[in-house]
Amino acid sequence: EKKRVAGQNYYFVGHGAIINEEMRGQFHNYLKFFFFENMRLFLRKPFSNVFLKSYFLHPAAYKAACQHIYQIYPSVQFPEVPKDTKSIYAACFEDLEVFDKEHPYCFAYDLKTFDHHAEQVRKRAFEQAETDEHVQFFMKNNPDFYRGWSLNTLAPFTLENFLKTSQRYWTHQFKASH
Repeated sequence: EKKRVAGQNYYFVGHGAIINEEMRGQFHNYLKFFFFENMRLFLRKPFSNVFLKSYFLHPAAYKAACQHIYQIYPSVQFPEVPKDTKSIYAACFEDLEVFDKEHPYCFAYDLKTFDHHAEQVRKRAFEQAETDEHVQFFMKNNPDFYRGWSLNTLAPFTLENFLKTSQRYWTHQFKASH
């Protein structure tokens, strides 16, 4: 998806909604998409402004993304979208309904998504939030996630982000195998 912001072209590559924690076993597909799409676009358009956009409806999926992707907005490491990126973020998600002014990164995605097990999802998230800063951040910025609101993020496709994300991913893979 291509949009023009402040006279410049920006490309947004979406991976769709990351809805539930069952995605945990398939999260490598999300990272593979990040790596391959980044490399493909970097080789084709080395000076382009490209961002991965994601819609997180579950704290476990958001936590996994933040543990692997170095630069993702918003996150514990980057709690606010940087000033120079705010207009880009706004353009990326301009067609979506914002939750309220206190939660500017929370959008209506599918308000029926979690109806059938909302209380169970919410209870488990509160348990995880006791020990995990990513889950705490997710719940603070998306208080009604269990009702189908999403926390929308951007991750810039930059060489720095690609290299640091690769390092995090392979470090995690190495630790998991030993």
